[in-house]
Amino acid sequence: MNCSQVQEKIWCGDLQPDVDMHLATCAACRDELQRVQEVNLEIEHTAIPLPSRSLLPAQEVIEAAVGQHKRPKHRFPAWLTAGTVAAAILLVITQTGSNKTSDSIPSTGAGITPGIAETAHLKAPASRSQMAVEIDPGGTPMFREETESIRAFLNQQFDPVTLQALTIESYTRDTLQPDTQTGRFSLWVQNQPGQTSIYGKGDRPFRTQHYVELQKVEGLWTVTRLSDIPFDYTLHQETNYRIALPPGWQVSKTATSANLTFRADGQTLGGVIVTPLHPRVSDPFKAVQLPENTTVIQSGLETYRTEDAVKYLLKRTQPTPDSIVTRPEVHTYFLRGNVAYDVWLYSDAARIPSETVLAVTNSFQTTP
Repeated sequence: MNCSQVQEKIWCGDLQPDVDMHLATCAACRDELQRVQEVNLEIEHTAIPLPSRSLLPAQEVIEAAVGQHKRPKHRFPAWLTAGTVAAAILLVITQTGSNKTSDSIPSTGAGITPGIAETAHLKAPASRSQMAVEIDPGGTPMFREETESIRAFLNQQFDPVTLQALTIESYTRDTLQPDTQTGRFSLWVQNQPGQTSIYGKGDRPFRTQHYVELQKVEGLWTVTRLSDIPFDYTLHQETNYRIALPPGWQVSKTATSANLTFRADGQTLGGVIVTPLHPRVSDPFKAVQLPENTTVIQSGLETYRTEDAVKYLLKRTQPTPDSIVTRPEVHTYFLRGNVAYDVWLYSDAARIPSETVLAVTNSFQTTP
């Protein structure tokens, strides 16, 4: 993926893992991401009074003003909320009507004109203090009530010292009973510069998945449990790390090391391998010792919970009596001190769904 493609995705808010991999090695694209974030923050923090209907500008004037805040041939990113776009439009309204006389609609004295919201179907954008946690407009409308409950719960825990933005991108229901349901939701997280939040490290935006239980309280869905791992997973605690595995997965451990092997239905699915890092090598990619007979397909830096990691998609070549077998494997190296904890799984959707790969890897955590 080249810089032009990455910057197109940045302006569209499409920060997928392949974009994160590129950002880890490209300063120019990181600068572009910072410019997009600065535009968003500038618009969001612009205090704009609501106008009277007589001051509405022409459509072409609105489009020209919005165009000043984006690059040509790009659209606004998904995380640029409807409230911020509305703020930009209201800015134009104020500028174009600054020399006009307002209609004789009385003001409340609080900067809001009575009747304008009902007439124009607009609401004044909420401030950051009122709505720290946001919901992606492209989320799941059929679960809107549940998503709003999750937003309210997270908003109580929002820490502006460590967090710059927190957006609920999706909610998926897993189980449903009359008054109880469980599901999972994904978050788009942006930490404050140089800060570590409870969701992860680093200044680059990243995504993380969480699991939630909701119960009906006085007719409304209310969050009762929140977890970083699925509720039916089993947590395995080792000397220097822990990891959670799905039901039906067996774990075998060698007596002389902290290595694990995961198996289910008689098949090996993955494991944890503890290996030393190359001494005195600061580059995390060069410090990692890759397995033998493997070829790198993709690589990148990622964040899982509060752990930074180097992630590889590797293709392993294994000769057999009749042929040569190649199998793709996902290796995630959590670097701590002078060792790397290699959490690896076969990249085979038929045996291990992508949600399981994410849940297992995201559950891994080294002990302090």
